[in-house]
Amino acid sequence: MSEYTNISKLENYLQVTLKGNVTKNTFVGTLPDTIKTTWDDMVLIDCDSGLRDYDAYGKGIVNIFLYARPHSNGTKNVAVMDKLEEALDEVIKADSSDQFHLFKERVFSDYDSVRNWHCNVVLLGIISK
Repeated sequence: MSEYTNISKLENYLQVTLKGNVTKNTFVGTLPDTIKTTWDDMVLIDCDSGLRDYDAYGKGIVNIFLYARPHSNGTKNVAVMDKLEEALDEVIKADSSDQFHLFKERVFSDYDSVRNWHCNVVLLGIISK
């Protein structure tokens, strides 16, 4: 059993890594009830898909929701979204962890009608070592 096939260790690793490199507004599991008016971006780490344990390693997908506050007319703020995606790409390229290997599985755009924010969802592949 891989000692890193552990959701809490993965969530902690991703929160520390993304909060330090993508945006300070990084959350695990759920977004906060109150979103500050000064925020232009947020990241949500969603590990609902879990990790499979293959004894020597683990493997899974984590949904990374990249949120960008829309422009005042409601249109998508592509510049903010691009900044978030580029920062996440840099984290993936750096991939300096001894515990986890990261790779992009798939990316798609979405809209959160509860918060009225645009988001891009990155299906982040994870291999735990």
